Amino acid sequence: MRVNQLFEDSLNEIILLPQELYKGDWLGKLDYKKYLDDRIPFPGSNNLLLSFQNRLNDIYVVDPEGRRVAAKMSLEAVNFPSKNAKTVAGIVVDPAYRGQGIAAVLYQVVLRSLKLLLVADDVQTEGGAANWVRLSRIPGVEVMGYVAINLRSLNTKTPREIGNLLAQDLMEIGGFHIGTSRGTDFFAFPVRSGFERMETQVKDTIIEPYGYDDVSYEISMFAHWVGKR
Repeated sequence: MRVNQLFEDSLNEIILLPQELYKGDWLGKLDYKKYLDDRIPFPGSNNLLLSFQNRLNDIYVVDPEGRRVAAKMSLEAVNFPSKNAKTVAGIVVDPAYRGQGIAAVLYQVVLRSLKLLLVADDVQTEGGAANWVRLSRIPGVEVMGYVAINLRSLNTKTPREIGNLLAQDLMEIGGFHIGTSRGTDFFAFPVRSGFERMETQVKDTIIEPYGYDDVSYEISMFAHWVGKR
């Protein structure tokens, strides 16, 4: 018996939300002048600026000529076996500035310039899922899936058989242990870019970045910079 025979759907951590929940029109209400400190030019733009606030956890894209905030990315600490790991708690682009690749550039700034390891948020819009596909295609960026297993919780709240089968599936899709954090073991596995979202490289496996969630384990993705500086 394989682990996917115990569930109707794939195991998953990331939940997809409708894009309309993140309109971004509220950015126009922010006072752009508050974010003109600690700024640098926005890569590839002659008029936009990057502003780093809240100990680099809030990144604003400011348009001084347009007198408004064009976008905001918020980062949060996350349980992961890397001291440089952060999760994107939110990324919003003003509707007037969409279609310019701002979100993709922000991801690259965080990965390449700040040298952070980005862990996927547990909720994403379709646009957010597409951003991870674009990330995986950037030279120097590596996107991997991961399974985080709380062995103590797994032994007490989940049948041991599921844990054994989950380990079997991990081995079959090329999974490997990457570390332990706060009593949770983390295993990475290779993923590939699909048409609209990332997916496991091996077919017919329960382990997919998008699909199901359980109290004893979570499945998601992370991205980090592996290219030259």
